[in-house]
This record gives sequence, structure tokens and C-alpha cells, in this order.
Amino acid sequence: MRQNLVDLLLVTTFVFSVNIKTVVSAELDITKLQCDGIDDKEDLASFAFWLDGYVSGINKASSITFTKIENLIEETIKACNQNPEKTVFEVVKKLKQ
Repeated sequence: MRQNLVDLLLVTTFVFSVNIKTVVSAELDITKLQCDGIDDKEDLASFAFWLDGYVSGINKASSITFTKIENLIEETIKACNQNPEKTVFEVVKKLKQ
């Protein structure tokens, strides 16, 4: 799993694509993307991983713990499945508190 997470880190660093159900403008407000707006579990995991870094940057946190990220991704997927109307940002931000 750790190697998969490292691979995910490398991939999301260079390429970030999300299959969004609806057509959006060229600019996407990441705080408004709902859980049900992402079709694929892997895309949701990538987006949650990216948001983890984004929220960590806001909080000026510079350390990384692979097990915490793994748990965050799993919990984000679970929470989004249970609450598809929530935004992914809301879910990740709450999980990081």
C-alpha cells in the first residue's frame, strides 16, 4: 500500500484529472466539488490526496505520515459514499481536524 501511495503522490504531482459528471468552466472552485460529482473511486482518492496537501498548506503543516494519508483517503471515500451531497473539501477538512 505504501508503494501505491508513493506512486499516487508522483502521479498527482504531475497529472491531476477528475472525471466530473457535469460540464464545468475552465476554472474549478475545488471547495464546491460535491462527492457525487466524481465518478471514479480512484479519481476521488487522487482528489482527496491533493486536498490533503492543500489543507496542510493552509494549516502550514509540513510533515507527511503515510498511514494518516491512507486513512484519510479511505475515510473520504466512505464519507462521500454516505453523503454524496457534501463537498469533498468539507469531508477532507473535517477529517483533518
